[in-house]
Amino acid sequence: MGRALVIPTKAAQNDIKRLKRKYRGAEAELRAAFENLESDPHQGALILGAPSVRKVKIASRDIRGGKERGFRLITSWQQDRLYVMWVYAKPERKTVTPTEIRQRLEQAGL
Repeated sequence: MGRALVIPTKAAQNDIKRLKRKYRGAEAELRAAFENLESDPHQGALILGAPSVRKVKIASRDIRGGKERGFRLITSWQQDRLYVMWVYAKPERKTVTPTEIRQRLEQAGL
């Protein structure tokens, strides 16, 4: 299997910009996560109520507690592409609802 094309949506790009301002290591940690997703796009737990959508946990050196308290990526695998729809820090947001995910999918035209 070749490498997957990982595409952050406009909303995810805005999420990343905000996190980079707050967490020093966010840029490098998220870049490494994207590279990892290119080689294995089906990482993370499937989210119930949202087909082909997964939640990927990422550790952050700026947030104590490893992956459990680090960053979350909400991804959607569609037509041989992996779309990153949401990026957030667990201490700032506990979860994303299936309704919010559907809204982001619609905003991105997916």
